[in-house]
Amino acid sequence: MEWFFKKPQHAAFKQQFIEEQLGYARSMAIFAACYYFFFSFLDFYLTNETTWQLLKIRFAVTLVLVFLLSLTFHEKLKHHWQIFIGLLVFVAGLGVILMAVYVPDTYKPIYAQGLLLVIFYGYTMNKLLLKPAILGGCGITLAYFFYAYFFSGLAAEFMVTSLFFQISTNAFGIFAVYFMQKTAFQAYRKNEHLKNHNKSLLKQSETDGLTGIGNRRFFNSRFEGLFKQKVRVLDYVSLLLCDIDFFKNYNDAYGHLKGDDTLIKVAELLAK
Repeated sequence: MEWFFKKPQHAAFKQQFIEEQLGYARSMAIFAACYYFFFSFLDFYLTNETTWQLLKIRFAVTLVLVFLLSLTFHEKLKHHWQIFIGLLVFVAGLGVILMAVYVPDTYKPIYAQGLLLVIFYGYTMNKLLLKPAILGGCGITLAYFFYAYFFSGLAAEFMVTSLFFQISTNAFGIFAVYFMQKTAFQAYRKNEHLKNHNKSLLKQSETDGLTGIGNRRFFNSRFEGLFKQKVRVLDYVSLLLCDIDFFKNYNDAYGHLKGDDTLIKVAELLAK
């Protein structure tokens, strides 16, 4: 989907989407970080012998999540929040994998199921665009594969089953994000078309049909605001009233078409 944002209209959509969804993504990330830490109650309930080790890992990972979240509040970095939230999803998944190393084999399937929740969150809850969503979700699955294949000693049946569900979750998530992104772009394009149409209608309503310069409606809508702006800063504003000498005589002598030409030429000079 990188090609998608190379077109100017698509790039403008991406910029607007990132700006509009930042607040929502922050709220979901705060909720996710809190919920992630509250899962320590499950660690305590399931694995008494490794509870403190798991709590240390969960606390450390939560601090990293909070740090990544804090970067979205930085004035110069907040425009890159998609990267930070994508990393947040990936780090949360790595934390679950790391905790699975310390729990007894009996409970490892439970933590593998926890990865599905993290992947699901990454695709559906925080308005990630396709690329950062894929990097977060598929990155978790890839990390779990290396852990399960090289370090866990788990039965092949369990490892294959867990990977199958994770890959399936990623596949559904990719389709969900793709169609969300596509639908959002279509809505953006319709909205931009409507804005351009309204601008065109407004311009027509504020333009004199003969001379092509602003009409009385344009004057009324612009002058009041300009006057107030100049008054606030104690600046000057000038209003110039013009009359074409002997225009009636010229119009009567040469006809209305020539008179119209005169008005157009005078308007062009004034516009310059």
